[in-house]
Amino acid sequence: CKDISLKGKNVTEYCRDLIKILRQAEELNEKFTPLKLIDFWMGKGVAKLRVAGVVAPTLPREDLEKIIAHFLIQQYLKEDYSFTAYAIISYLKIGPKANFLNNEAHAITMQVTKSTQNSFRVESSQTCHSEQGDKKMEKKHSGNFQKKPANMLQQSGFKHTGAKKRKMDDA
Repeated sequence: CKDISLKGKNVTEYCRDLIKILRQAEELNEKFTPLKLIDFWMGKGVAKLRVAGVVAPTLPREDLEKIIAHFLIQQYLKEDYSFTAYAIISYLKIGPKANFLNNEAHAITMQVTKSTQNSFRVESSQTCHSEQGDKKMEKKHSGNFQKKPANMLQQSGFKHTGAKKRKMDDA
């Protein structure tokens, strides 16, 4: 129900930074899972794996995950699976389209949502009631939530038989 529009955002520099990190990791025989790559991209982790010239992004982690997923789909990054007896681990590597980034004119855009100023919050239909309707509902259902007495179970035809009784019946 929100008035949302999409806009294209240039994410080329983010991709170039990730490619630099992955190249250095390959040289050092290191492998990164997507989450580990985000950690190093944000400047966390071992100092020897940090790449000079890569500035930590100011975006939230959720957005960084979306950017990496976009690069995977667009084949700038690729997954390399490692199979063990207990798990399958997905590591990231440089993808087949990464060479396009050598051309300075090459740009990668990603569609992102941008909420407009005139958007408003709409409550779900289950919680929206008029005051008069709510008062009628309270009167109509006010007795439904009282505790039922214990003898109501016996009146309804339910017969309580204990475990000892059942054993004797079965024997």
